[in-house]
Amino acid sequence: MITEIDVLLAQKGDKEAFSRLVKALELPMYRVARSIVRSDEDCADAIQETILKAYKSIAQLKKPHFFKTWFMRILINECNQFLRQRKRTIPVAVLPEEHAESAEYGKVDLWEAVNRLEDTLRLIVKLHYLEDMSVGVISELLEPALSGTGSPVDEHTYAGVIDLMPAEDLPNHFKLQMDISQIGSTKGRWSFSIPVTKMASTNKVVLPMITKSYGDITLTVKKVLFTPGSTELDVEVKQPADADRFIQYDLFDDKGTQLQRRSGSGKGQTDGPISISTFSQRYGPVSPLPKTITIRPFVDLPFQGPLKESKAPLDQMPTEEKPISLSQGEAGHLLITQVERLPDKTLVHYRTEGLIPQEQANPLWIEDSGGNKYLQLQKPSITVDPVHYRFVKEFPAFTEKEQLTFVTRELTPPGYLKELEITVPLEP
Repeated sequence: MITEIDVLLAQKGDKEAFSRLVKALELPMYRVARSIVRSDEDCADAIQETILKAYKSIAQLKKPHFFKTWFMRILINECNQFLRQRKRTIPVAVLPEEHAESAEYGKVDLWEAVNRLEDTLRLIVKLHYLEDMSVGVISELLEPALSGTGSPVDEHTYAGVIDLMPAEDLPNHFKLQMDISQIGSTKGRWSFSIPVTKMASTNKVVLPMITKSYGDITLTVKKVLFTPGSTELDVEVKQPADADRFIQYDLFDDKGTQLQRRSGSGKGQTDGPISISTFSQRYGPVSPLPKTITIRPFVDLPFQGPLKESKAPLDQMPTEEKPISLSQGEAGHLLITQVERLPDKTLVHYRTEGLIPQEQANPLWIEDSGGNKYLQLQKPSITVDPVHYRFVKEFPAFTEKEQLTFVTRELTPPGYLKELEITVPLEP
């Protein structure tokens, strides 16, 4: 049995307490490791390495009640490392029976079926049903396979982009099977089978492997991928395991244009007192290919004091020459250049000027004469011109007599780590 008291004692160097924790996880460790590496020899090696690393770094665990999740994350990383090193697999057909817990015929058939699942699905099933882990905890343990963004277009239409990040190369021809249980806030069951054929690639891959260090942080830019639809950045960061900070990255082309930040994913592991994290961030496309690309790491700075709002009434229709200007504090300004009052909706056209122009586009809403706020959180801004930072946002229809006020708020510029800024030259 795992107790927080034992975790606290182990963090203070009590070897007997740590042994009790390991003893309580013997069967779960074997089940999880066996689901990944599929051989008893590799299981034993991975478990041994996991115990050693956990013992060395348990003092860095901040929340004792997350001990099992933390321990299993180390184990999964170790198992994946063994697979990468050995580069071998064992066919499912030659595996011995794994589950002797029950002699009931139906249950044996069930676990035989489970053992024939694809690797990730098999691991998820065992973590959920054998180790009683919630889906949320499991999702934190495993590297995400896809991410995406989207928003409702109208009552019956939802539009978005799904980013698929396969762990290995895909064949030249295959069918992509997608089973969806929720779109936006609507639940249901949808199934799609999409034939896919690889086309001649116009992608460009740059492998800089440029490393910079500042203080206790070491940053390595591993890959920059340019495609017609996006730009992808892969980095590795080493920092103290107890550092309570999450580093993010902005990308700029050689003209200083900030690329729109999209989805991202990452994973990490602890090696003694050091945390090693890999992160993949996707951005909007850049065309034509610039001569250089600049990566600016930053840590979000907490805003001191209440957020101040900036308001401006719609007394007369704005134009490009005479826009409605809204201050966003140190970040810059939001400039409304056109307002279309249509029968079924109101379209607001605007541009941003400042230090973080892409992020400045998000906080814009309308207040009516009754003080009602129209935030339109389900309908984010649409980027019209990513180079000149032009956007359009949809609001409900208002009567001509309705007095409207545009509102934004001040933003804190990111805490760019200039000493870790890296400019990557790109070959023509």
